[in-house]
Amino acid sequence: MFLTDPPASLYYVFAAVLIVTGLIAVQKQDRRALAAFAAAFLLVAIFFLIDKLNESPREEAERRVHFMAAATTAQSADAFCEHLADKVELHTTGGPPVTKTREELRAGGFWGQLRFMGANVRVWDFSRTDVKEIDENEIEIGFMARGADGSGKMFPLYGRATFRRQQDGKFKLTVFKSFDAVTRKDPQVIPNFP
Repeated sequence: MFLTDPPASLYYVFAAVLIVTGLIAVQKQDRRALAAFAAAFLLVAIFFLIDKLNESPREEAERRVHFMAAATTAQSADAFCEHLADKVELHTTGGPPVTKTREELRAGGFWGQLRFMGANVRVWDFSRTDVKEIDENEIEIGFMARGADGSGKMFPLYGRATFRRQQDGKFKLTVFKSFDAVTRKDPQVIPNFP
């Protein structure tokens, strides 16, 4: 996991090493200093390729939340539901959790309401501190989200989404919880969802 999802601070360390070895190579202008710079550059390049070519569970979950938000804005139930597990537990009503199947969510009446309202959904702030790795097959992420209707009225919330690896090897949404955007603890009702 570390190689496929390193913290940004590691890239800062790599940049410092490259700058130092590069300055030494320029100052000394000998093969040994140039070899040290070339080795550091090669290691950073390999590390970068490993990071970018392999998607970590956190990165996959974040990507799927972005796609789900885009699908909601486009009012595309099919595009939204391709990121859901067969059953999803929803904590969006202010009461006990509701479990819905992918097909129930695809056929839900809220899609018509989204079309009528001209809803626009955005997600951001996928902080690493809001990530909880439950095990190698399950991860929970936190993020900020806001919905806006056609008139510009906004509905912000803080979301917690749990993704579980499915039989096809892909992580899909299994649990979604909505909270007040300020406290991030008080449950937030999403009107008419599910």
